[in-house]
Amino acid sequence: MDAFGFTGTKVRVQGFEPCNHPNVPMLNTEYVFRRETLRDVINFVDCSFGDGLLITGPTGSGKTSLAEQVFARLHYPVQSFNCGGSTEFMDLVGQWIMVKGDTVWMDGCLTKAMREGHILILNEIDLMDPAELANMNAILEGSPLVISQLDGEIIQPHANFRVIATSNSNGSGSDGMYVGVQRLNLAFMDRFNIIKVDYSDPVIETKILEKVAPAIPKKIRENMIELANKVRKVFKGDEEANVELSVTFSTRTLIRWAIQTQRNKGARCPLSYSLDRALLNRCSEEEEREAIQTWAIGLFGGSFKPADS
Repeated sequence: MDAFGFTGTKVRVQGFEPCNHPNVPMLNTEYVFRRETLRDVINFVDCSFGDGLLITGPTGSGKTSLAEQVFARLHYPVQSFNCGGSTEFMDLVGQWIMVKGDTVWMDGCLTKAMREGHILILNEIDLMDPAELANMNAILEGSPLVISQLDGEIIQPHANFRVIATSNSNGSGSDGMYVGVQRLNLAFMDRFNIIKVDYSDPVIETKILEKVAPAIPKKIRENMIELANKVRKVFKGDEEANVELSVTFSTRTLIRWAIQTQRNKGARCPLSYSLDRALLNRCSEEEEREAIQTWAIGLFGGSFKPADS
């Protein structure tokens, strides 16, 4: 498990030799795994038992990056697709396209993954029409894909083919926090192992910020993490506040803030200047921005000076 940051732990994991395959995700050497969720993904890759894997959690919690960073280290090719309300099953299967005046069939991500033994990652699957998703039921059970557009060509699933999906809900539909989220069919959900991913705990994010922004004093980094967790709790409704937030602090956003703070030393207030660009300029309402700035002042004191103050 050295490749995943757990030295001395011996687990046999199927992977491939480095080969510069274009579909292997880009390696993030700063990524820090959580042991439990890493175990879940590795066990699924080793033996799916005819199921898919659904990774569910709040926006920005690292659902997709968890899967991608596992496969980056295993050199495992991935077909990734972002689902939406207009996504149809045939978008995953393929389509006829024009190439230099000729009509040519192009495999979709599902077909290519089944042919070549790749991992299929369907992002935000709960945005897709449940009726369209029902076409995946037989595929998840190991049945071949029959492409009627290719005169009934039959694609047998490769032994390494796996299906991973991510969602903001656990299939139960929207609670008003996420626009467009659908309630997924029970028969479809019954074909998935489900793991929950929350935002990284402070211990992990402390290690990350130590790596990416070592020039920032330790106390400042700790306060950055504390502010991020305050925003997350209010965003999820776990903590009461006088404002509803339309933005949240992903670990990616936290890293962006730290790196920019370290680089923007010439700004009047690097902390505030960088927070604007990392997060606050995405706020849909001014009251959100003001609330987060107030929390920041409470943590950083005079070290945090909003640009409009």
